[in-house]
Amino acid sequence: MKNIKICFLLSAYISTVSITAQDLHVNTGSTITVTAGEQLRVVDGLTIESTGILQILSNETKSGSLIVEGSSTGDITYKRYLGADKWLNISSPVTNQSVNSFVTNQNNDISTAGDPVHTYGASYYKNTNIAGKRWTYHSPAGQEVNQEDLTQLNNGNLKNGQGYSMKRDAAGTFSFTGELATDNVVIDIDTETGGHNWHSIGNPYPSYLPGNNPAVTTNNVLSSNQNNLDPNYVALYIWIDGQHIPVNQLSESFYLAPGQGFLIHSLDNDDTFIFNESYQSHQSGDDDFERTTDNQIPSILLSLSDGTTQNTTELKYIESATTGLDPGYDAGTYYSIIPDLTIDSHLVSDSQGIDFALQCLPDNSYESIIVPISVRASINSELSFSALVTDLPTSIDVYLEDTVKNTFTKISEEPYEVTVDEELDGIGRFFIHTSQNTMSTTNLAANLIQIFKISNEELRIAGTEKLGALTVKMYTINGKELMLKSLSEGLEHNVALPSSLSSGVYIIRVKSNYGVQTKKIIID
Repeated sequence: MKNIKICFLLSAYISTVSITAQDLHVNTGSTITVTAGEQLRVVDGLTIESTGILQILSNETKSGSLIVEGSSTGDITYKRYLGADKWLNISSPVTNQSVNSFVTNQNNDISTAGDPVHTYGASYYKNTNIAGKRWTYHSPAGQEVNQEDLTQLNNGNLKNGQGYSMKRDAAGTFSFTGELATDNVVIDIDTETGGHNWHSIGNPYPSYLPGNNPAVTTNNVLSSNQNNLDPNYVALYIWIDGQHIPVNQLSESFYLAPGQGFLIHSLDNDDTFIFNESYQSHQSGDDDFERTTDNQIPSILLSLSDGTTQNTTELKYIESATTGLDPGYDAGTYYSIIPDLTIDSHLVSDSQGIDFALQCLPDNSYESIIVPISVRASINSELSFSALVTDLPTSIDVYLEDTVKNTFTKISEEPYEVTVDEELDGIGRFFIHTSQNTMSTTNLAANLIQIFKISNEELRIAGTEKLGALTVKMYTINGKELMLKSLSEGLEHNVALPSSLSSGVYIIRVKSNYGVQTKKIIID
């Protein structure tokens, strides 16, 4: 590391060392280039004259990094590398980059093959738009675009700290030119009436920010903003392999790269999200927006395919988890519009009907935990369930229960394939069991349990002699838990239902030491 005071430079490349400068003055006609993977820190002040150039580069694996701790005057240029023909969530690392000059810069090679025509591959997230039309595309001045809720962004600048979905036609760099943010960047995450609480934001600095606890224990982006996020969605949702994947406190050490955008789900309609300038750091590792989030934690990655589309949901087992909501560890699924095929889990305890992309569970209760799996699929879909199991105890197997077919499949060893003869839309049919004992309908005795609706106010549960104590849960068809009751051993039980139930279909689930029985009932 070198610590120097620089007052005048004709040209220089920072390409082999990290440099700390007390003051940096880039005179007219002078150029400083920070190459990909290298770093420049300015302690007291940065001054760039009108034709002076300070540029930071990135490539397919690494990013240059600039941190200014004092004042900054003049424009920098950050060149953010992107692959070819893929959408990525991008944020501007400068404060006053003109939208129109950015999208019309031929070197940025922004796609113009829009649908509708006359739009660029650059959009912002407008959460008051209807589902499926929330990414709002830029269109050139003077063009008429016939698409509902399309907003032209011909005036103004890319907002520092906001995330944009962008795409290049060919691999190369986006060139951002503007002033540098040297203070905290505060993003208003307001949601207008009729909108939803998802927002696209991003790293506002030309340097790295620690994303989660494994990166920096306390001073990280997620922890410092957790209180303003919905407890069911305490995560930074990163675009990975065509999906917004939650990165949270359980994920491996994660740094937001310069230009890295992501989605969040706010708690209320008038919150803020703060990027703290003191959190900036230099990082020299690989820089890939579509990074993995794997770490060595006992887990089940459950996949569902219909032969065309594949989706996943994940269960992880850790010592400190509960069967209810663990904010910052459980993470709900992002949906702008519900796809035709989905797979998620619902909370084992106190479910509110929310789909989870990641659910954390205690690692000392494998035998007693049964996880509701939420599936959406069209009628006559040919479905294939599979599981990738990592680091579970060697004695534990993973079973998928299909309550309609009355089957248990050791999905940790073989896929489960089924053609559904009705549209699926939520929980009630499929469940995940973890057990060291072989599971089947013959040894569970669950099919002995009989569930009857006596009236709209009462159930009768019979066939429970010798099955021990029972747990009875009632869910809405969307998975919200409405009732939890514990029953002692007995021949049969009458169970009062919650008062003032609306007309509709509900799910009753009775669990004993020997198995589970599930039944749909209709309240009329």
